[in-house]
Amino acid sequence: GAWVRAGTTERPTGGYMVVRNAGAADDRLVGVRCDAAGTAEVHQTVTEGGEAAMLPLAEGLVVPAGGEVELKPGGYHVMLMALRRDLVAGETVPLTLEFEVGGEVVVEAEVRPVTAMDGDSGG
Repeated sequence: GAWVRAGTTERPTGGYMVVRNAGAADDRLVGVRCDAAGTAEVHQTVTEGGEAAMLPLAEGLVVPAGGEVELKPGGYHVMLMALRRDLVAGETVPLTLEFEVGGEVVVEAEVRPVTAMDGDSGG
């Protein structure tokens, strides 16, 4: 169920999914790569004083043993910056998730249109 918002080379965009850890030990999502983006990072949206900021998670994102973490608009998400090409609704883009213990996992993310419900920001 991974997906990213459609986007243009002028603006960053966000990627979302549920990350599951079937292992017996916690793991950590420490990085992400996407050929369509110059930079891809794991971010968290934080709201302070009515202002939302999207901050990179320098330590990565812990995925508990036998559990899951949802990456969704307004929360944890993948931030795709410096897009190398427009991302058009209906296509798919591969995201390579880098885990501290589990290594690399490639997921195909569906590009979905921006809607009024989720605005036009990246996170």
